[in-house]
Amino acid sequence: PTTQIPDEPGDLPPMWSTSKWGDVRRSRTADVSTGKRARVKSGPGGSGPSDILIQVAGKEDELKKKLAAYASFNQTERDLLQSAFESVSRERGGVEGLCTRAEFMEVFSRLGVRMSPAIVDAMFGKYGEDRTGRMPVDLFVTAVLSSGNRIIAMEERRVGAYKAGDKAGYAFAGRIKYWPCRKGVYAPSNWDPALTARSARAPKAGLSLEYVYGYGGLKNTANNLFYNKAEHAVYYTAAVGVVYDRHNHKQHFFHGHDDDIKCLAMHPDTCLVATGQVASTSGPPIVCVWDSRVHPKTGELRGLVAQLPFEGYPSIVALQFSPDGDRLVVITGDIDHTVHVFDWKTADEALGSIGGPSTVTTGEGGPDEPPTPGLITVGKGGKGDRFPHVYGASWNPFGKVDGGGDEEDAAIKNKWSEFVTYGAKHVKYWRLFHQDDGTPYYGKKGSPGLPENSRFSPVTSPCDVMSICWMPPRGNEIVPGGGSALVAGTRDGDVLLFVTDPTKGLFCTRKLKAHNPGPKIPELSGGGVTLNGVRCLALRDDGETLVSAGGDGAVMWWTTAQLTAAARSKSVPCEPHTTRVLNADDSNRPPAIRALDCHLYSSDVMVGTYRCDIWEIDDQDGPHVMLYGHSADVRALAVHPRHSHVVATGAESGRVYLWNCNGRVLKAKCNTHHPVVGLGFSPDGKHLAVGCKDGTLLILNYDNMLSGEFNQVVKRADKSRCEFHHCNEAIDEVKYSPDGKLLAAGAHDN
Repeated sequence: PTTQIPDEPGDLPPMWSTSKWGDVRRSRTADVSTGKRARVKSGPGGSGPSDILIQVAGKEDELKKKLAAYASFNQTERDLLQSAFESVSRERGGVEGLCTRAEFMEVFSRLGVRMSPAIVDAMFGKYGEDRTGRMPVDLFVTAVLSSGNRIIAMEERRVGAYKAGDKAGYAFAGRIKYWPCRKGVYAPSNWDPALTARSARAPKAGLSLEYVYGYGGLKNTANNLFYNKAEHAVYYTAAVGVVYDRHNHKQHFFHGHDDDIKCLAMHPDTCLVATGQVASTSGPPIVCVWDSRVHPKTGELRGLVAQLPFEGYPSIVALQFSPDGDRLVVITGDIDHTVHVFDWKTADEALGSIGGPSTVTTGEGGPDEPPTPGLITVGKGGKGDRFPHVYGASWNPFGKVDGGGDEEDAAIKNKWSEFVTYGAKHVKYWRLFHQDDGTPYYGKKGSPGLPENSRFSPVTSPCDVMSICWMPPRGNEIVPGGGSALVAGTRDGDVLLFVTDPTKGLFCTRKLKAHNPGPKIPELSGGGVTLNGVRCLALRDDGETLVSAGGDGAVMWWTTAQLTAAARSKSVPCEPHTTRVLNADDSNRPPAIRALDCHLYSSDVMVGTYRCDIWEIDDQDGPHVMLYGHSADVRALAVHPRHSHVVATGAESGRVYLWNCNGRVLKAKCNTHHPVVGLGFSPDGKHLAVGCKDGTLLILNYDNMLSGEFNQVVKRADKSRCEFHHCNEAIDEVKYSPDGKLLAAGAHDN
């Protein structure tokens, strides 16, 4: 009969060697078009594939038991089976080392195992036969007497999951290897291929995101909360960009990322937003530029405008648009914190063109890897003993002439010729220069991609700079080459005043006491704790007021004219003229502030806190919470049994929140002082069982939580608290019995 050589090694039988036994013979029902080995088909009134496989496995087990009974010290099971095949082959004049179906049945018969022709065909299909229709004896003897794990390894396998539309592959019943499972998976023994066709299609029913509770304020290193042109709040949580309509209490979402977003920047037009993420399992980190405006007809966000992938980098840690919006600074999370300066529209057009590059390239790979069009500068932001080392970037929005006040430099005034990057014990100064051929670059003169280091001394020693804001030019600063002034917030709560000079660069002139350091918070890496400091600085649209916020929960208003004068003269006094402090919570301490933005048309200020809440401060109502969130991983959720719109959530911060999903508001909250990992309501809804990470089990009173009473833990008749410490490990599951008399707690205790 004609034979075909398989296209893929996975199509060969286990242990089959084409160099030793030649091509694999296909059965009469083989698919000649694909060259695949035939699968046993199920038909009306006949045995399905699972039945044949079960019978084959049963006959193999029966053979092993017979051989074990006949074997002795001098003759093993393998010797017995090999001897039986050799004896039958000699008597029938067969080919040495090969056996026909008749010889195969005779061997099993002599060993006391009866075989039907259908089972013999299945055996030959499983272990393989050559072009003459004979099975290699050595292959069968080795395979059938091997251990279970070895047999599994020899089974036919395929790489990758079932594909939609590939109906020929649905009947495959061997081992399937694909990335979520290292050892492979198997179809159930009674698998119906029709189920594969159904599961390959997306279900008609689906889920759509309606509302996100909380804001990403735990791990941001720069400002990540802004007002857009429509006065909506723009921020992110996890991998979702959020546009919150604060007037109608409605949210719109950007779903262009496939992993956690790490940073956000607002375009000067206050419509476009840039967000950067960490690398995902399916691709590199990407920067998305998207429109935060809501379409008036569809009610949806206008969506993605541009996308820049960064192959080979672990994450994007900071972003910043230039004041004209044409250029974008991207800082990646590699060891050098590489700083990229883009003409982002040109880069997006090149990456999106047919035949263009698929990812951002810097040109360091040689002629075969030219730099991405639109990439102006690549440089090292710096590295240190802590990660991240660079926290953010800030452009000078007031324009400046680089290289001094020469006549030839006047043409590039207001070309946004400088920015700074800041972070752990540094502020680095990047200025615009041009090479001999007219190519622009950022860095210091004669050194593309190499910034100037700012000087802290003699005012102070180098310290962590958490935020930067440029001051509007005044007096001599307005003329070309007049320099600029900027304000920097430190981790200790101080404010540093810097000035720029065409020849001296960037240097610190004064230190002002501003905020208290605030409580210590966990570091982003290393497991230690650190101070929060002055995390936010923002300039009001009128240019007359600077607003600062820090780890002490205070927001301060400063006069920019006074700050600029203080930067030039040590004798000028400088203090904030207004201070507002956020309300303290159950720990009697205001939350540390991590982000801040000023409203475009009023005196309102919006801040994001370390507890993942968003607050707004206005002249009439003062500070008030606009949006609540958890400040740690949410590990537990329970739905009220009688009010399905009431949901309880618990986080490792120790807080339990009750939410009204109809109104999308927080109903009540409770601080258990234990990391919460499990929740469960009693059948009557009066009690809420709380399982904790340290093995503590609490029973909370639902009504007391709603009324805000101090005693929220249920008390027995003897006034003792319903608090149990029977477990040493985390209690992830808590469930009441239907009658509410018993409570089951599932813990990690061994």
